[in-house]
Order: sequence, then structure tokens, then C-alpha cells
Amino acid sequence: MSAVLAISSVVALVGAAVGPVAARSFGRMRSMAVFVTAQALAMAFLVLTHDPVLFTVAAVLWQTCQLAVLVQMLAAAALIDPTGRLVASLSGAGALGAPASGPWPSEPSSTPPGPTCSASSSHSAPSSPRCPCSG
Repeated sequence: MSAVLAISSVVALVGAAVGPVAARSFGRMRSMAVFVTAQALAMAFLVLTHDPVLFTVAAVLWQTCQLAVLVQMLAAAALIDPTGRLVASLSGAGALGAPASGPWPSEPSSTPPGPTCSASSSHSAPSSPRCPCSG
């Protein structure tokens, strides 16, 4: 599997060259939509397939589309902010990855925010109506 990922990373460099060409030929939004859709389909195949050949093709396609989108996104950011700050922040966020955005909530809270207490700990709000220990 590591060889597949290594090969897909090298072959995916084609995406860095194809992305700008597609943006010039078809427009940035249309080409990005196609690349993001292809990337999503490739990710689905990566998760669902048990065939090693299909897995390899999907990994290469996913990496290629990822680089094509990344190049176009950074080019759009450079147009928006000529100082380069937006490109730098996007690059930094991309390097940090998804964990940099913080934990995802697992389920919505059923209790409203506010002071609470429990019988086994010290009371933070003894007169709170939600406190089972208050009198």
C-alpha cells in the first residue's frame, strides 16, 4: 500500500500542471467543480473498493485532482490578495490539515449552556434549577 501511495504522489504532480491549463481553457470555477467532483468520486472508490487495481487508479486520480484544485485555489487567492498573506495562510492551513480546525462535535448538546452541578462534585451554582442537589 505504501508503494501505491508513493507512486500516486509522484504521478499526481501531473495535476499541478493540468489544473492551470484547465482553468485557462474552461474557466476556473468550471474546472474546479470538475476536479472536486472527480476527487470526491475517487475518494468514494478508495473507501469502498476491494480491488487493488481500482484502488490504485482511484488513489492516483484523487491525488491528481487534489493538486489540480490546490494550484487553482492558491492562484485565486493570489489574485484576491496580491500581498501574499492569504496564500501564506492557506498554505499553512493546508500543511496543518483538518485537526487544526479543532475537534468536531460528536452530538449536539441537549442541555442549554450555563452553570451546572453534579451530586459528586462541588456545586458551581447551588441555586440553579438544573442542580439536583439544590433545595
